[in-house]
Amino acid sequence: MRKRSNASLRPFEQLNGFVRSLKDAVVCVDDRQRILAFNPAAEAMFGFSVGEVSGQSFKVLLPIDGHASFDEVCALSTDARSARPAAVLHNQSRGVRAGVARLPYSTSIRTIDCQRKDGSTFQVETTISSLFIVEPMVTVVLRDVTERRRSERNNALLAAVANSTAEAIISVGGDGLIATWNRAAERVLGYPGHDVLGRDAGVLEIFDANGPRAFWQENAQSAPTEFEAQMRRKDGALIDVVICASSIATEDAALGGVCAVLRDCTEEKRRKRQDEHLMREISHRAKNNLAIISAIIRETGHRSGSVDDFESKLSSRVSCIGYAHDSLIRLNWRGAELCQLFECQLQPFCDPWAGQCKMEGPRVIIAAKATHMVGLAIHELAANARQFGALSSPHGKVDINWKLDESVEGAKVLQLAWIESNGPTVVNRNDRGFGSVVLEKLTPEFLDSDADFSFEPTGVHWKISIPEMHFQLAAVP
Repeated sequence: MRKRSNASLRPFEQLNGFVRSLKDAVVCVDDRQRILAFNPAAEAMFGFSVGEVSGQSFKVLLPIDGHASFDEVCALSTDARSARPAAVLHNQSRGVRAGVARLPYSTSIRTIDCQRKDGSTFQVETTISSLFIVEPMVTVVLRDVTERRRSERNNALLAAVANSTAEAIISVGGDGLIATWNRAAERVLGYPGHDVLGRDAGVLEIFDANGPRAFWQENAQSAPTEFEAQMRRKDGALIDVVICASSIATEDAALGGVCAVLRDCTEEKRRKRQDEHLMREISHRAKNNLAIISAIIRETGHRSGSVDDFESKLSSRVSCIGYAHDSLIRLNWRGAELCQLFECQLQPFCDPWAGQCKMEGPRVIIAAKATHMVGLAIHELAANARQFGALSSPHGKVDINWKLDESVEGAKVLQLAWIESNGPTVVNRNDRGFGSVVLEKLTPEFLDSDADFSFEPTGVHWKISIPEMHFQLAAVP
C-alpha cells in the first residue's frame, strides 16, 4: 500500500470523520477495492471491527458467488485517475493545497448479497459512487433490506390471499379514507379499486335494522365484531352482507383504522326465505291434502257396497293424489303443467296418446294449491269413463281441450272441457256418486268457479272456468 504524506492524509481523516458520523453503513475502497474506511454502522452490520477489515479486499464482505457482480459495479473507478479535478480542498489555516477532490462522477444503485463475519448472508441495497481524494476511490453506502424484502414478500402474500378469496376485504385508515380494496370487493360492491381507493369511507353506505350506520367511525377503536347488514352497490342496489370487522392496532391511533371482511349473503338469504316459504306451502298443502283424503275416505265409505269395493276405490283415489304430487315435484312445487297432469291421471285407465284421448290447448301451469283438486277431478272423469263411458269401448273418444278466455268481468279465465263420444249409451242416473260430488261441488267450490257437468247421450260432458289466480301460461322454451 502506498504511503501518504501528512498533508495528503488530512482529506482522508476528514472523510473518515464524515463517514463515521453517518447512520448508514459506509465502506470506502481504493481503486483496487481495498477497504480504506469502515464506519461503526458497517461494523454493526457485518460483525467485523475496522481493524479486521482495513486494507482487506471488499470481497471479504461478500459471498464467493457475489465477487464477479461487484467487480462489474466497481469497474467505473478504473478511469478515475484521468478524470479532471472538479473541486479543490485547501488547508485554510495554512493556505496550502492539501489535496484534490473530484465530485462523484458516476453513481450506481444495486441490490447485492453480502456476508457477515459469522458466514450468514443477507441482502443490502448499495449506492456506489466514484470519488477522487488524492487518489481514486469508491464509496459504498449499504442499507440492509432483509426486513424490507421480508415485509414486501409478506405483503405480496397477503395481497395474493386477499385477491384470491371470495370475500370482500376492505380497510379504512385512521383518516377515514379507504386504504385497501380487493377484487372480491369490486365484484360484491361494483366499484373498481381506482374509484374508491383514497376516498372517504362514507361512500360505502351500511344499513342495519335501525337505518344508516356510521360503521367505519364506530369501529375504529372497537373489539372485533360480526353482524348482518345491508350495503348499497355502485348501481344503487341493496345487498345483504355479513360483516366481520376489527380495528387495526397501532401505537399511533391516528395510523390505525378498520379492516372488514364482507360476505355477500344476498343469495343465501333469498334461498332461506324461499325455503321458509316452501315449508309453509308444504305444511299448508299437506293440511289440504289431509282434508281432501279425509273427504275421500268419508264419501267413499258412504258409497261403497263392501269392504273390498271401499278398499279398491280408496286406493285408486289416494293414488291420484300421489300422481298430482309427482306433477308438482317436476316444477319444484311451483305448480303442475296441465297436459302432464292429464297424462299422469289418465295412465291408470288408458294410454293417453294411443288415439282414444285427444288433448289440445296452450301450455298452462295450474297453481300448486289447485293441483290436487284438479287432479282428483280428472281422475274421477277418467275412472267413470273407464267403467261406464267412452274409455270402456274401443271406439270411444275423449276430447280434452282448454283455451284462454275472458269472464263477464273482463278477467282472464281458463275454459277446460272434457267431452266424451262414441261410447256406450249414457243413462242419466238419479243417484250421484262421489265422482259427481267432486265434479259438481268440491272442485268448483275449491276453485271459486262455475262448472257444468252433464250426461249427454253421446257421453259425459264436463266444463269448468278456472280463474286466473289458479293458473298461468308456461314460458315458451
